[in-house]
Amino acid sequence: MEFSTTTDRSVRPSEWTILAFFIGIAFIFWKTDFNFFWRDDWNFLDRMRHFDLAYLFENHVGHITPLFKLTYYTQLQIFGTNSIFYSYTNLVFFGLCNYAIFRLARSIMSNTSAWVVAIALTIHPLMFNHLSWTFEQCVTLHFLFQVLAVGSFMRWTATGTQRDLGLTFLFTIVQHFYFGNGLFIPLLFAAGTVLFRNERLHRGAFFGFLVMFLGFAILQLLVGGTRGTSAVTIQAVPDMIYYGFHFLGLSTSRIFILREWALGSITPWLTGGAFIALCLMAVLRKDRDRRLAWFHVIWFILTFCSIPIVKQEALAKNPLPHYYSALALIPLVFVIEHALGRRSFWSLVPKRVMAVALILVVSVVFLIDQQLKDTVSFRNFRNKQQMAKAMLGGTPYIGFDEPFFTEDNYADQDPEYDVTDPVAIYTYWQARDRFHLSMGYAYDLKNWVENALGSKKKDAVDQTDSEP
Repeated sequence: MEFSTTTDRSVRPSEWTILAFFIGIAFIFWKTDFNFFWRDDWNFLDRMRHFDLAYLFENHVGHITPLFKLTYYTQLQIFGTNSIFYSYTNLVFFGLCNYAIFRLARSIMSNTSAWVVAIALTIHPLMFNHLSWTFEQCVTLHFLFQVLAVGSFMRWTATGTQRDLGLTFLFTIVQHFYFGNGLFIPLLFAAGTVLFRNERLHRGAFFGFLVMFLGFAILQLLVGGTRGTSAVTIQAVPDMIYYGFHFLGLSTSRIFILREWALGSITPWLTGGAFIALCLMAVLRKDRDRRLAWFHVIWFILTFCSIPIVKQEALAKNPLPHYYSALALIPLVFVIEHALGRRSFWSLVPKRVMAVALILVVSVVFLIDQQLKDTVSFRNFRNKQQMAKAMLGGTPYIGFDEPFFTEDNYADQDPEYDVTDPVAIYTYWQARDRFHLSMGYAYDLKNWVENALGSKKKDAVDQTDSEP
């Protein structure tokens, strides 16, 4: 089965130009001037001073991420404490991810839709959480290799080549062990072998993906546990469904209108209902491949469902990081495109009106992004003040908004964040900065102290003392 859409190659930009475009737009929209190490980073900075093979498969807050640990450790050996380069590395990966999304989209939809989908995912403000926090490279890399796995699988359904099937298995393993949250993706491909079979089911691939899923699950339970705040049992299934709907509404609110309570308590119900309606539109369309629609919906469910399974009641009781909502964003956008793309009413809109509308939308998103970056930058700046104060006093660092790690408080609640010697950790990795370039705020301790406290040292210290 062939999904590709024919396009006049004489007017198509080269692949290198398209790749450069997506990396470039990532840097334009997402450069963070006040990049800094946060709580999970410090656990890695501390433990990786004594890096060994066993550490690769130690879980971090329930996540098994050996490939991300290797990537992070490599950057530590090169960049030391110059955290701005971790941000730049993340943005390069993000650009590669969106280029991979574009190529996947182009193979299963129109060229115009592929551009809209890839650009929308590049500039969507929900991405700010994992692009402004160095540790969340794991999410970026998880996205990248998951999209590569889906792309390889779609090529395999069209060509049947063993190379594409092998790449699907490889990328599925890699995406899971970068973030530890791709456990269910093998089930997507098992379902895909049924959806896209030609004359007979490819039994080897089908059972291979099932075995891979079982392997992921067994390793997770043995090493990482359930990661749950509630027991994962048969009796808990009703709670998983109930709180899953709550999380669906919360996430779709963030995706559609960015603020989950913009229209009051009814907001998640409205946006969750809108998403379900889009899914129905996608799978009921007769003018497009329904197998693709079901594949997108299953992809969404399997990237989305791991959170309700492990969190359950905590989904309604605790504020949730935005990167949880972003995990299912890519398949959600594919569902939306399948529901609305190639509709006849699009042709009724004059091209100039459409172009002006797109420029306005991108401009509004850019302004929203600036506000999000200001928030992140402010938080990072206050963290720098706190860190500089800790360095000067030789005391454990306490982060802005919450005690990321302390001797007596947070470490008692969660031993994984038991980091008590920030000065030794900082100086250890500072010595491993291969370049010593005066970029960012973290490359030199003296620069930190001067920029974070400087001539206003007393005022800054007074401010940090007054923080709750």
